[in-house]
Amino acid sequence: MAKRVPTEMSPPPADQAVPTPAHLPKLASPRRIAWQRRRLAVGRFWKSFRKSKMGMTGLIILIFFFLVAIFAPVLANPKGLDPTLTNGPPLAPPSLQYPLGTDDLGRSVLTLVIWGKDDPLFTVDQSRCYAANNPHNTTTKYFEGGHFMLEEHAHEAALEILKLAARLKLQ
Repeated sequence: MAKRVPTEMSPPPADQAVPTPAHLPKLASPRRIAWQRRRLAVGRFWKSFRKSKMGMTGLIILIFFFLVAIFAPVLANPKGLDPTLTNGPPLAPPSLQYPLGTDDLGRSVLTLVIWGKDDPLFTVDQSRCYAANNPHNTTTKYFEGGHFMLEEHAHEAALEILKLAARLKLQ
């Protein structure tokens, strides 16, 4: 039987351990290289993004609204949405007790804004009126959920959006 001559490409025999010198660099795996590139790309993006005043302002506003949404139960009691439990005067102007005033039922407008529910600026009836008077064949769909509608009704909302997209393609 012929003796095998080791070359650069041939693997070492299974019974022999190949010592790796400590001074040679380890070869990085493709996954490690990809993550290193991603980290560098994110670092370059963040360095560039920090220089943009509008970008940072938008990020601060986004973080503010995110924190308000997360801490909504702490900032405004959800019981303040129930008109039978409110004790505020109807249509009160802004004060220390009601920073944005109250609505016609005596509920704090700040509580309504934080929870995004029963918005006095755009009610269900106003959306139906808008849809009826819109020449572009608009449909409205109302889901009980306020700002957190996608948490509670994501599937139904997605189906309505798909129906709308399909209808717009046909026209």
